[in-house]
Amino acid sequence: MLTVLYLLAFVILLCCGKLKLALILLGVTLALDILILLIRVGARLTLDGEGLTLRVVAGPVRLKLLPAGEKKEKKPKKPKKPKKPKKPKPAKPETPPPEEKKEKPKPRIKITFDLVSTALKAVGELLGRLRRKICIDRLVLHYTAAAADPADAAMTFGYASAGVGALMPVIENIFKVKERDVGASVTFDTDQSEIFVDAQLTLAIWEILYIVLAVWPPVKAILGQLIKNGKVDKNGQASDQ
Repeated sequence: MLTVLYLLAFVILLCCGKLKLALILLGVTLALDILILLIRVGARLTLDGEGLTLRVVAGPVRLKLLPAGEKKEKKPKKPKKPKKPKKPKPAKPETPPPEEKKEKPKPRIKITFDLVSTALKAVGELLGRLRRKICIDRLVLHYTAAAADPADAAMTFGYASAGVGALMPVIENIFKVKERDVGASVTFDTDQSEIFVDAQLTLAIWEILYIVLAVWPPVKAILGQLIKNGKVDKNGQASDQ
């Protein structure tokens, strides 16, 4: 909306012969648009002994979603005064129950080979566009293995270390990882294993627009096929045309 207003002001200034001022306004508009497109949005997830915390990230702004704020305790309601018993009303003559209306069958969506093929194409296009676009700004993963039997704790530590070593190449192949602190350890002081995760994933706004424009054609084709396959005729039956 602001861009449209800026462009309108640019045209007005240009028509008035103020070329220099119009160019300055155009440059400011383009700079603001570029800054907006470069803003990174995403989410930050933290998992520790206290539970799961989820925050929405938009540039420097952090908005907490989970856990939700504690609800205020409701004040106890005052007891209501007992109502006086009402006089019984004379019984009305029974009326026959109304006839049940027959429900029209809901239109069914016909799953065709073209629909499945288009859906798979859309998923493949989305995954291809998302690869290496989402950035993990920070990834902290600490797992502490513990068990009542020291041998079981050591064995769990070995499995965890191997799992972390196999997982990280997969993550780095899909995402851009800027900062990471990943590892496993073992303790014999307790029998309760612990895990701590702190991950922040972001995506630039221009990358979101790039992905949406790329995925929209197959999504539009899917919607068109769903509408076509889900048409209902005059008798309330789904049409196969």
